[in-house]
Amino acid sequence: MSNLAQQIVVPIRPDLQVVEQRVADTDDGYTRLANELLEELIGANLTRNQAKVAFAVCRKTYGFNKKTDRIADSQICQLTKLPRQKVNKAKNDLIAMKVLIKDGLAIGPNKNLSEWEIPECHQESVNVTKTVTKSVTKTVTEVSPKQGHTKDTNTKDKKDNINKPPIVPQESNPKPKAKPKASLDAASAEIPEWLSRDT
Repeated sequence: MSNLAQQIVVPIRPDLQVVEQRVADTDDGYTRLANELLEELIGANLTRNQAKVAFAVCRKTYGFNKKTDRIADSQICQLTKLPRQKVNKAKNDLIAMKVLIKDGLAIGPNKNLSEWEIPECHQESVNVTKTVTKSVTKTVTEVSPKQGHTKDTNTKDKKDNINKPPIVPQESNPKPKAKPKASLDAASAEIPEWLSRDT
């Protein structure tokens, strides 16, 4: 009996790990950001990478109550999940557009929104739709004199030849023509009983 008790192995239940849910809470920290700056960043005509870098710089500066700071590209890479080359390019683009300012080796968001130089960017309240719509409509509907419409490149000569049969090259040894078949006279043809002659 003792051998039998030793041979029975009771399976041990695996430990159930507690799955934690990530919940954002201001008690864990927050970034004080002016609403105007946040709204301008949201409405700005930035690429995906530029927007990610701009928000990362806001986090690394205003998130630590600083206007500017020396932020390594590797720190921005960790936040944005972008490779260093893309972070560096986006950061330099933002500095050139004056969305970010550079103070020596430190960078930070440019709070002077009127200095930003982003093409077709600034939301001048509701007027953005009027100015953008007019310029876009004009640009889209105008036809370049050099290119014309690329979709429809038919010339007048091509249009005139649309309904004409193609020219077939002449062969040096033409084949003998087949004899024409006897024509069929519809009035003298036999018609089945179930079909009317009018049809």
